[in-house]
Amino acid sequence: MKTVTIRRCGVGNAILNLTEKVRQELQREQDFRVEVVNGEAGEFKVLVDGKPVSQKGDDDGLPQADDVLTAVRDAAGINAGA
Repeated sequence: MKTVTIRRCGVGNAILNLTEKVRQELQREQDFRVEVVNGEAGEFKVLVDGKPVSQKGDDDGLPQADDVLTAVRDAAGINAGA
């Protein structure tokens, strides 16, 4: 089982919504244990077993939930739908 850590700012609605979408989807899959932790202001970063796989861009743009999920599954060596 892989540990997915989502570090996120606890006040931005867009970040909170993205966090919840990713968390809910990954918790449906038995391959992941999901932890959500408070990060710095404006932060959104996803780690798999401590290694960063997706994060908020330098241009302040948030990744799409599907892109985050793909990055997590790729890092874990798990194909979507498998």
